[in-house]
Amino acid sequence: MIARLLPLLVLISSYLVSGCAVTGGSLISAAYDGDVVAVKHLLDQGANVNERGGCGLWDTGGDSGATPLLCAAHSGSLETVRELIARGADVNAKASGIGASGSTPLTAAAYSRNTAIVKLLIEKGADLDYAMAKIRTYDPDGYNLLDKFASGPNQAAPRPSRAASAVPPSQRQAGSDVDDGIPGGTAAGKYDIAVVIGNGDYATTGTPNVDFALQDARTMREYLIKTFGYDPANIIYLENATLTKLNELLGTSDDYRGKLYKWVKPGQSRIFVYYVGHGAPDQETGEAYFVPVDANPQYIRTSGYKLSTFYENLSKIPAARKIVVIDACFSGSSANGQLLKGVSGLVARLKAEPKSETAADLLLTSAGMNQVAGWYPEKGHSLFTYFFLKGLQGEADANRDGKITMGEMKAWLNDQVPYMARRLTGNEQQPFISGDDSAILAVYRK
Repeated sequence: MIARLLPLLVLISSYLVSGCAVTGGSLISAAYDGDVVAVKHLLDQGANVNERGGCGLWDTGGDSGATPLLCAAHSGSLETVRELIARGADVNAKASGIGASGSTPLTAAAYSRNTAIVKLLIEKGADLDYAMAKIRTYDPDGYNLLDKFASGPNQAAPRPSRAASAVPPSQRQAGSDVDDGIPGGTAAGKYDIAVVIGNGDYATTGTPNVDFALQDARTMREYLIKTFGYDPANIIYLENATLTKLNELLGTSDDYRGKLYKWVKPGQSRIFVYYVGHGAPDQETGEAYFVPVDANPQYIRTSGYKLSTFYENLSKIPAARKIVVIDACFSGSSANGQLLKGVSGLVARLKAEPKSETAADLLLTSAGMNQVAGWYPEKGHSLFTYFFLKGLQGEADANRDGKITMGEMKAWLNDQVPYMARRLTGNEQQPFISGDDSAILAVYRK
């Protein structure tokens, strides 16, 4: 067993999370990070789905005797929880370490207020009575969340994702043209780091899902590996990121040194950041926020991640080059309806963030600050992301030299996105793109 697991332990050794070391095998680390691609790979290679370790959840000693499922339930990665359960994870496994003894995946999900994961665990046989008894004394709010399911699961059940139902099965199974035939490219640098965040399944009642966000994120990751040449171990990949996960990754307004900052080798790393999901404005200030999957857009100032904080923290990372691609709108509207309730004809008071162009060398965003970023249902992707990926396939390479410059991508997106947005929805969608037009965005093999 040790000989079989040894190659896996080289992939991810340990992480620092909330001041506590992540211990145990690399599956624990991947599960806590919500890296479902790495989780699948590790399990395919023989990792123990019920291995024990710690992910800095309760105790300061590091090893809480937790399973990968418990760590994923606490950190909030719904897709990772699904994958672990499908691979035979014990939904009632109890942690054994100091400060965590007796905790289960269900108590961890309730403690993190992740309604979608709570619902899934209960559906898969998690012991609700035990979890309620365990959590009652130290987390009344978590207990109340579980009690809603005890009283009737539909009262607390989140609206299911429409990602699977939005596109006819024949189109989903065939896959989009940008999902296949991903071109190869030149290798990225040894210290180059990429971040991919896909927020699609929102837990707050009434918050519409982003139907194609997860497919966007998964395909973007493949382009980063194959076309941009990133080492998969240098890609931080998050699906359905909570506010806690965004803070850990990107830093906070009080401390900019998040995981991305710590992974960068000063002066050598080139970084690529991609976000797809909801954005929303604060109704009083008009400031823009990324919307974590556990956020309430009505209270976005306290539950969202401020866009200006993202740019401010990014500006402090000593990377050699920074590329940022954002497929989100910050108007309070979405292709699935309004995020803000009780607001009729909202005119968002959003302005371009002053730090955006200084924080990123190359910046590409899907729409104007007061526009709606649309989808391309026939292709199974968000509209902007689809054409960005199509451009990387070579369509943006106007002179056909195998190199896609920033200017070529800008011309391609400005030609394709506004036209198709008007054709599909009648809405105006104009991408915002800034940076040196002569900068090479990607090199691909034709």
